Amino acid sequence: ASAKVGDVERVEHYLQEMPGRGLTPNVVCYNTVLHACAQSGDPVRGLKWFKELLAAGLQPNKISFNSLIDAYMKVGDALSAEQWLIAMVNRGIDVDTITYFTLTRDYQQMHKHCAIQEASKWAFGVILKTYAAAGNTRAIQYWLGQMSQEGLSLSTQQMEDCLRGALGHVQ
Repeated sequence: ASAKVGDVERVEHYLQEMPGRGLTPNVVCYNTVLHACAQSGDPVRGLKWFKELLAAGLQPNKISFNSLIDAYMKVGDALSAEQWLIAMVNRGIDVDTITYFTLTRDYQQMHKHCAIQEASKWAFGVILKTYAAAGNTRAIQYWLGQMSQEGLSLSTQQMEDCLRGALGHVQ
């Protein structure tokens, strides 16, 4: 409950107390702190705990990355959010609907007067560009299908990004 309301101090306290009680924090424990950081819009603190997760020898998962993406988007830093999306995909973790909805919701909040279609198109564009850079044509096809189901189409720039990425990985 503390993580849902962004009570970072409380969830940090619980995590820090665990070793003293003979408990070893796992990725779920770290994700709880990351989620609290996202809810409170504190990406710097979230990054600190992400590094702690790695230092503990744990592997971040989709929830870890989605929380960081959310934290950066909440403070209007879409570029850093995109970099974390790229890091997620480069680790072999697929984008899911939670990632898509996080990007869409936060973009719409960043741009107070934008329509949901504009926010959705931006989120699809970021996801497609990321998969294009990774040369993942399967994921590009999936997300193009999702975009089509939403009644949206690619801009010329988005189409060029997808083609450049896909063709750049052809042997």
